[in-house]
Amino acid sequence: MPVRNGANFLAEALESVAAQSFSDFELVVSDNVSTDATPDILEAFCGRDSRFRWSRSPDSLPVVENFNRAGSLARGEWIVFLSHDDMLRPTCLEQLASALEEHGEPPLGLVGFAEEHVFANGYVHVPAWSEATRLRRFAGPAFLRRKLSGRSPAPLPGMSNAAVRRSVWEACGRFDPRFLHCDTFLWHRILLHHDYLAISEPLVAVRIHEQQDSASVRRQFRSIDEFRTFFPEFVRDNADRLELSAQDRHFAERLYLSVAATEMVIQILRRDVRRAWQILRRVPWTQYPWMAALVVRNGLREAARTRHVRRHVPTRMVYPG
Repeated sequence: MPVRNGANFLAEALESVAAQSFSDFELVVSDNVSTDATPDILEAFCGRDSRFRWSRSPDSLPVVENFNRAGSLARGEWIVFLSHDDMLRPTCLEQLASALEEHGEPPLGLVGFAEEHVFANGYVHVPAWSEATRLRRFAGPAFLRRKLSGRSPAPLPGMSNAAVRRSVWEACGRFDPRFLHCDTFLWHRILLHHDYLAISEPLVAVRIHEQQDSASVRRQFRSIDEFRTFFPEFVRDNADRLELSAQDRHFAERLYLSVAATEMVIQILRRDVRRAWQILRRVPWTQYPWMAALVVRNGLREAARTRHVRRHVPTRMVYPG
């Protein structure tokens, strides 16, 4: 668990780990020179639970580097990078251990599981995963081939709803500090050589709030720029290995357009036309006709995906930032 000035939610996250029905684990926290009550909270929890330990960075680190520092302190075979504002469900580690006992033989390198969303007004929503089967294992290259052609058979996880084999995480170079979407991009690199296990049951509760990293990414338009940088490089280096067709290569290299279209839809739903226009200006004008079609398609999908949530949560709480 990486943390910096996380006293607002940290204790609940730590309690969720301490309350696990599966007891054979360690929790390692990398504190990024916090100036609030974070060290006191960590000291109190570590003092009463020997499975908990924490380490303070001697210098302030960028966000991604603190994730890498936290992972480097871990000693177990598998790592879950829990954010300080998220919470494990009580049987999360037990169900992960059971799944890995049944399906965990190499070349499995990544596990993803569904998540609950906890909004600032207290409403809890469980987004639907597309895969109805509770456990499904995919060969990594075959999964990537389908995902990069727009036919993903299951979602890829984010940071808090994934478990990664520590040796694989290290062999693949850990998280790339150039990107705040370092988790998504590392999972792609891992699946070039390793399998993926998808669990459709929600095992973690993810808070949706103004201070979370994804809200900051949205405010800075980082998603568009990062996808525009990563995927052309990834396709160029691995298209032959993955046996991507020319059409699939073209689709994957332009995934940033779909990201931009979704971000535009979100700003339109937030009634922030100025920011929607700023997003459009980050796209080459030659892509505007294609963007129009994507905004319509992604708008219909996003409206359907969040229709139930927006009955209970104000739009700006659904999309903070």
